[in-house]
Amino acid sequence: MSPKTTTTSLALLAITLAVTLSSAHAHCPASTIPGILKYYGLPPSIFPGNVQSFSCDLVNKNSIRLTINLLGECTVVNELGAIQNVLKCSEKISAVLSHNKLTEVKGVTVQLYVKLLPWLDAAPFGPLMTITGAEASHGPLNLKLFKFISDQGESPAFPYILFPNQAPKCTHLAFYDTVVANTNTNLPFNPLLVA
Repeated sequence: MSPKTTTTSLALLAITLAVTLSSAHAHCPASTIPGILKYYGLPPSIFPGNVQSFSCDLVNKNSIRLTINLLGECTVVNELGAIQNVLKCSEKISAVLSHNKLTEVKGVTVQLYVKLLPWLDAAPFGPLMTITGAEASHGPLNLKLFKFISDQGESPAFPYILFPNQAPKCTHLAFYDTVVANTNTNLPFNPLLVA
């Protein structure tokens, strides 16, 4: 191949990649996932940060479907005292975003664990919950609140100030990745769910 042909081929490849990448983000209102979430009035840290790629598809004039391809399955552990909230994301997650609302969430589950004594492993507490949506609202004194919706019910509303501005980091813990148990299916959705 001549140098001129090689240069032309590389230029065409660069143009093709640029067009492909720009069309994947054509309906995205921002260039980052936290920016997109903020645009729709949602906390910027509800999806993990190990993103390989993402795209936005127009659902209607007020909504998009955000599809996120992670670098692999992701586990995020949040702790509050003896309670551990284990959020697991599939390699591909998606949701429909509209103003102050997430619907049709796919690929996200939550399991709560309780560690009764420091020398014991944490034990599953309650059912495995599949997140299906979330929504923002305003409470007393115009405080902005956010609650999650799962196949087990709704969480209490959390103040936005509890959500960091940074996407959470994934961890891979063998215990959480292998243990799945439902010890009490009659428990309501837990208020400690902070993704």
